[in-house]
Amino acid sequence: MSVQSLSEFMNKLVEDESLQKEIESVTANKEEGMPPSQAIADLGIKHGYDFTEEELIAVVEEMEQLKAKEAEMSEEDLEAVAGGCYFPYKPYPSRPGIPFDFSKFIAKQ
Repeated sequence: MSVQSLSEFMNKLVEDESLQKEIESVTANKEEGMPPSQAIADLGIKHGYDFTEEELIAVVEEMEQLKAKEAEMSEEDLEAVAGGCYFPYKPYPSRPGIPFDFSKFIAKQ
């Protein structure tokens, strides 16, 4: 199951700084004409994770949609802010089991 494999890869990224550096390297020094998403998918395969570039892009797009939805304030939130209430920092949501955010590496293609 490749989505499961992508989830495992992203969880590994959260823990493994050397793998994070590899992603930064392959996306910064990508081969001519290779999109960053393909470079990341190739890196995942190199480390034994089986997922496609298309699956990676779909997950990134889903995470961006969740961020956008989270950024919108509800009427209740607006009333609370107008009333002077304080809301502590709330991190962007991530897909369950997929906490690593690739959107900084993958520009809209």
